[in-house]
Amino acid sequence: MFDLQRHAERLKEAVLAAMNDVEIDSDIATDAAALSFTHPVHQATCILVVEPDAQVGVALLIAVVIGDWDTLRQSADGAGLFALNPRLLTCAVGLLPINDDEIAAVLCRRMPADAMEPEEAVRMLDDMIWEYAQVGGGALTEPQDHPPAPVDRGPRLIHSLEEV
Repeated sequence: MFDLQRHAERLKEAVLAAMNDVEIDSDIATDAAALSFTHPVHQATCILVVEPDAQVGVALLIAVVIGDWDTLRQSADGAGLFALNPRLLTCAVGLLPINDDEIAAVLCRRMPADAMEPEEAVRMLDDMIWEYAQVGGGALTEPQDHPPAPVDRGPRLIHSLEEV
């Protein structure tokens, strides 16, 4: 049986090992876990959620906040973020409820929680930010250093849109 709490703890350890001086807010319960932190290079809010999923058992959501949706949709470029989806290969742009009255536009990827090791999931954050910077430009803060190129994982089969 998949240990959701242990997986969340391993994700937290992987974030701390990969990023210096990062403070992680965590909410780890028996039925779901959420970690959030500010990326030390890009200053973007990153969110990792491990939760039950009817199709895959336990899912991992990796999300990077681009901005507040209400603010973005009022700008000329905001709605255009969604037109980027066909050009993004490792992630998509989606909407994520943050609390009762705030919805964020996020880079997101959802997958079975055991699809990759926690260290790979943390590297995926940088891959997603790097790819978005190549396609979407400057909605995320300019990085202080050039982010690493995405890890070549070779060709992959996508069995459903939920894998993207």
